[in-house]
Amino acid sequence: MEIIIAEDELISRNLLQKIIENFGHTVFPAENGLKAWELFQKTDARMVITDWLMPEMDGLDLCRKIREANTPYYVYIIIVTAKGQREDSVKGLEAGADDYIVKPYNPEELIAHIRSGQRIIQLEEASSKDIERRKKLEESLRKKTADLERAQKQLLKKHEDLKALLTKIEKAKKEWESTMDCIGEMVIVIDDAGKIQRCNRAFKDFAERPYNKIKGEEWKDLLHDVEMLTSPHNENSIELYHKPTGRWFVMNNYPYQEGGSNLISWTVITISENTDLKLFSQELQAKNKEIEENEKALEKAYAELKSTQAKIIHSEKMASIGQLAAGVAHEINNPTGFISSNLNTLEDYEKDLTSLINCYKAFFSEFKKDMITAENQTEIFEKMGHMAKLEKEIDLDFILEDTPKLIKECQEGARRIKQIVFDLKDFAHPGDQELKYADINKILDSTLNIVWNEIKYKATVDKNYGDLPDVQCYPQQLNQVFMNVLVNAAQAIEKEGKITIATRALNGRVEIAISDTGVGIPKENIPKIFDPFYTTKDVGKGTGLGLNVAYNIIKKHQGSIYVNSEVGKGTTFTVRLKIELEMEN
Repeated sequence: MEIIIAEDELISRNLLQKIIENFGHTVFPAENGLKAWELFQKTDARMVITDWLMPEMDGLDLCRKIREANTPYYVYIIIVTAKGQREDSVKGLEAGADDYIVKPYNPEELIAHIRSGQRIIQLEEASSKDIERRKKLEESLRKKTADLERAQKQLLKKHEDLKALLTKIEKAKKEWESTMDCIGEMVIVIDDAGKIQRCNRAFKDFAERPYNKIKGEEWKDLLHDVEMLTSPHNENSIELYHKPTGRWFVMNNYPYQEGGSNLISWTVITISENTDLKLFSQELQAKNKEIEENEKALEKAYAELKSTQAKIIHSEKMASIGQLAAGVAHEINNPTGFISSNLNTLEDYEKDLTSLINCYKAFFSEFKKDMITAENQTEIFEKMGHMAKLEKEIDLDFILEDTPKLIKECQEGARRIKQIVFDLKDFAHPGDQELKYADINKILDSTLNIVWNEIKYKATVDKNYGDLPDVQCYPQQLNQVFMNVLVNAAQAIEKEGKITIATRALNGRVEIAISDTGVGIPKENIPKIFDPFYTTKDVGKGTGLGLNVAYNIIKKHQGSIYVNSEVGKGTTFTVRLKIELEMEN
């Protein structure tokens, strides 16, 4: 519970705060009445403990302001004072205080007063809840309250007449009992031994017993006799089931302690029917169970759908590779052809060089045996002339110049074959399921390498690559997106044209625009181009899944793909990708 304390003496204030906090309450300290009033306006404190004499605003003024505040809930006020005269206590109570403590006091006395006030607050809260549930009897209760107020005023005026006072009290008691009998909820009052001392008409009618057969009975035994089965409901209430009628009830108890004792003097028990709520709760539980089962089935179907989608994407990829197979084979065959031709030429060069080297070896072998003399000089010059003639016949200078070129061409052809095979293998792989950071420009170049044979006879490619950050993505899936768009662009060009690929970084995203100068797409067909199995190509030339797969892959990357087209001028596909994806649970 939140408690405001107003005490101008620092030591007393700190001691008071410590005592109260040790018993589990939240304390808002103030050095005078004005500060306490400011705290009261800012908090939901249900109790105020204030000193009598303080600067700026004393305890009595603070009491009056709190009572004038007209809060929606009752605030219990205790005045702490060194004054001990009876007239002083009357002044405090008249100012709006509920209780007072005379200094000096001990902690046990203070806590006892706080608990007494807490009980009154709890009873006030319980009473407020009962009043809310009894809207239909609001007018009747208001009338009875007015009667009680009038009776109280009469008693104050005629305090000397004890008989009249007792008569009024008895009348008020009967009226209270009559009021309780009008309540639809069952109410019983039990003593500390669990014996029923009072009950209202609703409980008496439910038990089907006269009042004298109910009073003095053990309340638990009586509930058992009427076949009420109990089970825990929540922290402060018990759920009851009436077996004969199948009705459900909720039982709440409100214990009361007198004189600051920890012992419970008596307890008010209310029993309210909640059959409709219980049945609704049971129906709701059944619906929740059905929803959980549906969710499991939906999760299973979603997993199967993802698996099927992955298979479709891979199948479409394989179909695309099948369509490109001839072109890829041609791209591999070209470097293979000139490598083979160069190797044949190098073989001829090797034969000529071998003949020349053998001639050199024979000459130097003879030169080592015989020194040059006048007799063999002519023969040696003849042999040297023969070697020079052989060098000219095989064109040694050309061989020495051409051989490095042939080797370099073979190396370039081998590198070209290796890159095509690498790109094709990487593209055809089912794909990693883990995200990685990749260079979009390199992905585009890899895709171009695969589809180049589809493009080079119909269009030139203009690459306007920007400086891009690496993008978090599934690279092989983006390969497939770009391949589908590039192949479509090439197929849209009837004779000769141009394909432009432009990339740039834009507001935390990467944008890829692929444009062609092809025939364009009719305006009425644009809304359907991403639909599955939609195609305008001849039978056997398309699956109708290419752009649908591309669309789904881009959505998986939390990106977007747009198309702008004009018949007779060309088409532009624009893809925007996040640099870093937002992870989903």
